[in-house]
Amino acid sequence: MSYEEYTWSRYYEDICRRQKKLNNNLAVELGELTARREEAEIALNRIIKSPIWKAMSPARKIYGKLKGKNSDGDGTCAAGLERPATSDTSVSLPDDVYSRRLWMYEDYYAQWIKKDPIEIRYADHADSGMSRVRTARYHIVYIEDCAGMRAPFDASIRNKWILFTSRNGMLAEGYAERLDAVLDTNPDAMVAYADEDLYYTTSEGIHRIEPFFKPDWSPDTLDSFFYFGNFALMRTDVAIRSDWYGSKDALSNVYDLFLQVADKIGKHYDETAVVHIPQVLFHNCADSYMSGSAANSPGSLVSGSSDVHNDSYALWKNVTSGLKDDLESGRHIPGAQTEYDAVKARSMKRRGVKATFIDGQIPGQRHILYSLPAKHKVSALILTKDHPDILRKLLESFTERTDYDDLEFVIVDNGSDPDHRAEYLSLINEILSGYHHEYIYEKRDFNFSALCNRAAQAANGDLLLFMNDDIEIVQKDWLKLMAGYATRPHVGAVGAKLLYADSDLIQHAGVTSMEIGPSHKLVIYPDDRSYYYGRNSLEYDMLGVTAACLLIETAKFDASGGFNEDFPVAYNDVELCMRLSRMGYNNVQCNGSLLYHHESLTRGLDEGDENKWDRLLNEKNRLYQIYPEFSKADPYYNPNLIGNHSNYLSNFDYGYNNHIKCESVRQIDAGELAETEIGAYKISIDFAGIQPKITLQEPEIIEIRGWSFLSGSDNSLHHVNLILKNNTNGTIYRVKTDPVPRKDLEETFPSEINNRLCGFESRVLRQDLATGSYMVGIEPIVLNHDLTDAQSQQIVIYSGSVLDA
Repeated sequence: MSYEEYTWSRYYEDICRRQKKLNNNLAVELGELTARREEAEIALNRIIKSPIWKAMSPARKIYGKLKGKNSDGDGTCAAGLERPATSDTSVSLPDDVYSRRLWMYEDYYAQWIKKDPIEIRYADHADSGMSRVRTARYHIVYIEDCAGMRAPFDASIRNKWILFTSRNGMLAEGYAERLDAVLDTNPDAMVAYADEDLYYTTSEGIHRIEPFFKPDWSPDTLDSFFYFGNFALMRTDVAIRSDWYGSKDALSNVYDLFLQVADKIGKHYDETAVVHIPQVLFHNCADSYMSGSAANSPGSLVSGSSDVHNDSYALWKNVTSGLKDDLESGRHIPGAQTEYDAVKARSMKRRGVKATFIDGQIPGQRHILYSLPAKHKVSALILTKDHPDILRKLLESFTERTDYDDLEFVIVDNGSDPDHRAEYLSLINEILSGYHHEYIYEKRDFNFSALCNRAAQAANGDLLLFMNDDIEIVQKDWLKLMAGYATRPHVGAVGAKLLYADSDLIQHAGVTSMEIGPSHKLVIYPDDRSYYYGRNSLEYDMLGVTAACLLIETAKFDASGGFNEDFPVAYNDVELCMRLSRMGYNNVQCNGSLLYHHESLTRGLDEGDENKWDRLLNEKNRLYQIYPEFSKADPYYNPNLIGNHSNYLSNFDYGYNNHIKCESVRQIDAGELAETEIGAYKISIDFAGIQPKITLQEPEIIEIRGWSFLSGSDNSLHHVNLILKNNTNGTIYRVKTDPVPRKDLEETFPSEINNRLCGFESRVLRQDLATGSYMVGIEPIVLNHDLTDAQSQQIVIYSGSVLDA
């Protein structure tokens, strides 16, 4: 297929076809599993109804009494718990109890607000020193008033700053005091902006939702859309010296104003002229998403309007689901749409840059396609070994689907066997006959950095394109988009968005330095929607991009010193990107360029290999020794965002998501709990073993995770402790667990009642357990309605899983 025929529409057609095939396969597997379950239930009922089973009832009762159980094996569980019926007659707890639990575990942001020290400090502005604030420093201009030929401000304004905000919302409590605290310590600032969120009105006040925790100064992100949003400040003297665009559209004028100033400011994230305040200082009204009543005005809370909803989980679900639909469709990303092309074109003209705008995967969103010099050769540098079939797919898709004329190829073979070497030579000469190309046979221990540097030495291009051999090209203009960014003077490395092969699942959308180290966000998330203000659909400045497909100007690569050969396997691309950032360059994640990636076909995965994992930790440790400023910190990733999750969530510690939180181990007497059979309980221990370390400094931690619920019963308040029994000396330990939301339990067991919060997880220090083998069991407990205490059922059910400590 020629590249002209391969469009976004065709791409999604391929995705649908592949997903349909996958769904068919899953349906067959589900049918087989259902049949097996039905056969097992029939066999179980046959046993229970058999004369032999009934005749053994007295013996089972005697055995139960000897073992301290209150069970006759015919339908009653220990501690007097009657085996629940599976019909719809079971009684459920009040919905508000279960809803409160669900809400607590689903609304990360509400929990973050309750724990964030700055939010706590300013919860009551009367106690935060507002009387001492010089509010006269700020002249407020509403974005909605910015339409037309004349600016809504002039030289008569005596305030130092103009604050551009929206009428459709509220400024945060103590906003002026907080601004003073930041701007007083940044005397060179010309522009400032803060984080924001949305809210809806309830009878209890306001409920805040969906925060936009923004990155530090990101000029290429600002070119993508007006990420400053509804809380952006400009120094008055700077604003009045700038031209007024004069559009009928208010946001176009504001966007243009800030782009004018941005064109004069340095591009690096630590530019002192731009200040990002990582605090939520504006609340945008989302009352329009409440169904069942008219939307309340932003002032309804103050005016005492009675036209409000009660604060409830159902309302929260209703509002956030509608809002998320709009967020995922890109409707709340200001400045990314076609109508703002003219504003961006004005900015390009001021910079002396030629560019056009093209559609992206999200309807209405646009990408910047920078014009390139007439001759700007790209050298595609590809490492490979013993996978000629994989390389063939890459080269064929590259030459058939790539709309870029000035290309050469350098293939570095890391020591393939003779047969594969001959096959390589044949296919390279066949497919690349129309291009300048070179095949280099480099038999040596694998060192990605050294091999890439060897390829770069042989290249003649103005741009170096480092690629894995397991890449497959999807769209025709991918390389032009990347090259346009790579040739910007302030840009270092440029990365493409990679999907898992034959799917719409994201594999790479930029590298972020988080609490757990350099990480790829949005891994395994379907690429059929926009995440967190275009993080997978628009161009973003990022700390790092993956070398599976990385483009950089040759001169910048040479000036950086190339790949660090002390990083032979892992983090070599991250190290290069951090070095480029330290040199003053921005690295750009070009999400308009989409490719497939069959990861680790050449080298294999690190997970599950202890030696590889240790090497990975050592290389990560060395990386942060070189770049301590990026240890658990990333200028393009807000500190209020979570540091150990693939999605963009508020940084709240639920316990289960804290990989170093360990519970104490308490020894108990064997008589405290009666051992019983599983009965109506469903239990699964998904993992019990040593948790992989995140850093070399971590102690050895045992992690146990799984799920359990009582079949046929209301599990609103169901929870468990872990029971560990030493198989050698019989010592028994009790360990607390944290509840874990498991939506998959609802989907897998749709007839069960309120079992979404029936997952559990716990961690203990390995040193707290004697070396040996342990049976893993659960002690069912019931939480009180206030969720602060629990009552044990005084039984232990062993799962059959074994922990080796």
